[in-house]
Amino acid sequence: LVNKWILFYHCDGSEWGGSLTRGNKRVTGAEYFTFDGSGNVSPGNIPKTKRGVGVPFFYDTIQIDRCNKNTGCSITKYNGSDTVGYVVSNINNGSVQYNQVDLTGIAGGVKARVAGTGAGNSIKVHADNSGGPLLTTIPAPNTGGASTWQIAASTVASDATVTGVKDLVVVFKGSGFSVDWIKLGDKPTGVADHKTGQAEVIPAGVRYKRISRNCFSVAFPRNNATIAEMKLLNLKGRDTKVSFMSKAVDCSGILVSFEEKSVASGAYVLKIKSSVGMMRIPFTY
Repeated sequence: LVNKWILFYHCDGSEWGGSLTRGNKRVTGAEYFTFDGSGNVSPGNIPKTKRGVGVPFFYDTIQIDRCNKNTGCSITKYNGSDTVGYVVSNINNGSVQYNQVDLTGIAGGVKARVAGTGAGNSIKVHADNSGGPLLTTIPAPNTGGASTWQIAASTVASDATVTGVKDLVVVFKGSGFSVDWIKLGDKPTGVADHKTGQAEVIPAGVRYKRISRNCFSVAFPRNNATIAEMKLLNLKGRDTKVSFMSKAVDCSGILVSFEEKSVASGAYVLKIKSSVGMMRIPFTY
């Protein structure tokens, strides 16, 4: 989330959450925004969404009820014996849009948690927009009741060649069913848990700032620190083999940039080995 502005605000607990069984609690919302060339907030009226911030990977459990927008369906609280939270319900050939999911390496088994009594229903997941590349079609079977949840399974479409960070549009075909979450594939072999394996690692006293899409400034705690190695790692932890350029800006600082022409949009880790320790800087490109 480097170089992204985020507005945090207090949401109405009765609308957004709090306790489902008693009272309401303070709930925080978060939205991205930017500044235009005149220094004004853009958009002027920051839209309130259920999506919030962050970029999940395709193999994460994606709570599509936390969407940017929805039509032909409702986002409702559900308090059952095995599910407490929000779900997409009252579906009538509707859709939800869930922005920013990293689809790099998408492959494998697809899952969705569904409930309902309708017949012949399905869930189609597209990238970019409702007419964009079809990633998968998931059957939504008759589970025997609106409170009887099952895991429906499918696979990633064989011709799904999208990569990088994309918006998802989930299109529902049919009615009389609800959806809790979806997962769009299997975690690739050898990929570290992005919550730990790609966590930020910064040596004591080192500071950094992302200057542009491909450039970082690094300030070391002492003069004449040296860099031994720089790598740009992809989602699988593999070296992308991009070229780097570095330039000293003062006796304790350096600018680091990488060649952009071969880098697709997605999640990466900038790995720098220096005389003061190893750095790992996760970022979205």
